[in-house]
Amino acid sequence: MNTSSSFRLLLPTMLTLLVTASCITNNLEDASETIQEVRGQVLEVTPRNVSQFETLKIQAQDGQIYQFKSDTFTGFTPAHIKEHQLFGQTLLVRFISRDGVLVAITLED
Repeated sequence: MNTSSSFRLLLPTMLTLLVTASCITNNLEDASETIQEVRGQVLEVTPRNVSQFETLKIQAQDGQIYQFKSDTFTGFTPAHIKEHQLFGQTLLVRFISRDGVLVAITLED
């Protein structure tokens, strides 16, 4: 194999590594937002679409009320969240605070 053939094979690999490294850096910046969690009863859910909610309001076990927004699918559909409300089942919400807004990351039973 000559030098130009080696370079042609090496170049795509190097580009892939650079792109991957830049993605990892972005993820580390996002990770600086502390993930918190709270468990509580669902008071209200407002759907954005069939798979995402716009807002979710829960009352924690200590009585404090939290209102969350979502950016993406959090693991439960609005219909499933509504079932939790109707049957009095609690939800565990993992979230971050972004510019004073609580953003739900994941929901669990």
